[in-house]
Amino acid sequence: MSDKAEVYKMKMVDVEPQFLWATSANLSVVIRIKGYLSINDLKKSLNKVRKRHPLLNARILIDHSHDEMWYVSDAKQEFPLRVVSRRSDSQWFEEVLHEEKIPFVMEKGPLIRFILLQSEAQSELIIFCQHIICDGISLYYLARDILHFIANPNEPVDDILYPPAFIPKKLLKSKRLFSDIVVNLFFDIIQKLWEKKKVIFNQDDFNILHKAYWDKYNYCVLLMELPKNQTSYLVKNCHGNNVTVNSVLSTAFLAAYYDVMGGFKGIKQFVSVPVNIRNRLNKSVGDSFGLFVDVVKFRFKYNPKKSFLGNAGDFGEEVKSQIGYKKQYKVLLSLRRLSPSFLSAISFATYGNMIIPRNNYNEKIFAFSKDEKNICVKLTDRINANFSGTVIVNMGSLDFPTRYGALEVDRSILAVSASPLIDLNLAIITISGRLTLSLNYVEENISTETMNKIMDRAKNYLSDVIG
Repeated sequence: MSDKAEVYKMKMVDVEPQFLWATSANLSVVIRIKGYLSINDLKKSLNKVRKRHPLLNARILIDHSHDEMWYVSDAKQEFPLRVVSRRSDSQWFEEVLHEEKIPFVMEKGPLIRFILLQSEAQSELIIFCQHIICDGISLYYLARDILHFIANPNEPVDDILYPPAFIPKKLLKSKRLFSDIVVNLFFDIIQKLWEKKKVIFNQDDFNILHKAYWDKYNYCVLLMELPKNQTSYLVKNCHGNNVTVNSVLSTAFLAAYYDVMGGFKGIKQFVSVPVNIRNRLNKSVGDSFGLFVDVVKFRFKYNPKKSFLGNAGDFGEEVKSQIGYKKQYKVLLSLRRLSPSFLSAISFATYGNMIIPRNNYNEKIFAFSKDEKNICVKLTDRINANFSGTVIVNMGSLDFPTRYGALEVDRSILAVSASPLIDLNLAIITISGRLTLSLNYVEENISTETMNKIMDRAKNYLSDVIG
């Protein structure tokens, strides 16, 4: 195979543009490794995986004349790679926070960065990526490929995994119901109203918004790290009680929130759960690196009159019923009727009021966020008012080899950028038989003192099932 990979180009046809100018739409995967990981071995492996996964080289092409956005995999520069001497197990978060405060240059790319925390006995490989090109599963497939090529340096890159644009299988031949027509008409009207007062934003605008956001908000993470024996005990007890691990962990934090904060009120009772839809698409996705996820949303209120496991069972049944609910795909497809310029402006409608108008440039952002006649601003206000109080991302127990030559994977951490709109933002991953849960939050929304109380209370609920 030629060292020069073919340029890949794909039009965005779903809701990816909503992440374009998002101030906190990054995913971080931390792979803790026993053994010394050399810089040269890592660089050689990165050169191989960028051939295998074209979106790693992507920049975003914005066509204002047609209101379209494209992935173009012709970013020429090397991947940003920082190497830092490893000092502690908690150092990874310092590095992630450092990266969060540096905006990606969307039209230049690449939209991914790597950090190696290096020591002789133990290292962490951190992958920091913009959500517009990936989901959580993709980052783990990528980490697996990186370690595979480090362990097998002479193995060529035989397969290039081009991520396809997709349509959910269930909707390919589905009947058009009257409700579908009404929803589509609603979005068509919104789009026409947007065309009358469209505002176009660019990288310079984003840099201003990004700085204002990170000057105001402090992103924090608390971890619950289970050793192998407790992870195994948790799985065994969940199976024995006919509940899922995801349901038990989710319910523990919902119960803890109820005890500490008095429970969610109104629309905040809704829970959002991202769903992997790789096996539900009209084209084979395989291990491609890309964004293949939908979200189910449902109302769940912890019932203190029922047992903890009883609540967990109810939660699991709700998730199960929602995952098979066809409406999730119909909403996703209806959102396609909104243009990329509309979807990408949502961040400015949400946070633009933080911008202090000091000159004509800043005035543009502030004025837009205050324009109640603009349909994007009006709709964003409604969306934010209906944000779920809880978001739960669970990767499950991944088929991720433990050994790669002389290197051994010890544990992983998945961190998701927090938002002041979400109270409980959980990310869960099990690798090498060890479960790690991260509780991601914004200090200005809920204090660290309160979050520690929620974490401690959740652990109390879990004490019987983890041993």
